[in-house]
Amino acid sequence: AFGVFLLVGCLLMAISFASLPLILLAPHKFAFVFTGGSLCFMGSFSALKGTPALLAHLTSPDRIWLSAGYVGSMAGTLWASMWARSTLLTIVFSCVQISSLLWFFASYIPGGSTVLGVVCDFVKGGLRRACCGCFSKGGSLPL
Repeated sequence: AFGVFLLVGCLLMAISFASLPLILLAPHKFAFVFTGGSLCFMGSFSALKGTPALLAHLTSPDRIWLSAGYVGSMAGTLWASMWARSTLLTIVFSCVQISSLLWFFASYIPGGSTVLGVVCDFVKGGLRRACCGCFSKGGSLPL
């Protein structure tokens, strides 16, 4: 089961990333395929570790917020795409889901969370300089 879920997840992710340039034209299709790939990856981890062990791991105190963000972004992507039929919300939730997935994978690499923290601080600093520099010389926005 692990291999099947992993293979299908990789295939769906490849299809979704191949259609990434078309996200503005067909965000609903991208969102559905990408979320399906995410669910297949989670299914493969469940088949590998066992569902109770995976759930215990994902709900541990040091992972609960990351897991909630990832699952919430998948639910939000499907909701925005299938029920709200909102292109803007679908794109926003898809971006949150991609970010959450990258953070989720990086958290399993030794030092990955530290590197992502440095990258986030760098991006936040660049945004602060770009936004705050436009509005006032000395003031700053709380970014």
